[in-house]
Amino acid sequence: MKITPQDYIDMNKEFERDGTPIRIDPIPTQEEIDNPTGVRIPPGPYPPQKPMTVDGSDPWPHSKTTKEIDDAFDYDTSGK
Repeated sequence: MKITPQDYIDMNKEFERDGTPIRIDPIPTQEEIDNPTGVRIPPGPYPPQKPMTVDGSDPWPHSKTTKEIDDAFDYDTSGK
């Protein structure tokens, strides 16, 4: 189902007929309906994404275990 500006016009008529105190104003254009954020995405093909890291460090620091984090910061949370 494709939404068009005519759908908004029809909704406004139905709101008016039913006595609903809502109106859609201004009526959006087809371009605004198709792309509501207004962000323009360039046509593809897109270049490959660069690697997250190039220095060998861990791109997911939260994937480390508690022991690895303790060792990195010289903490002892083992409860000893």
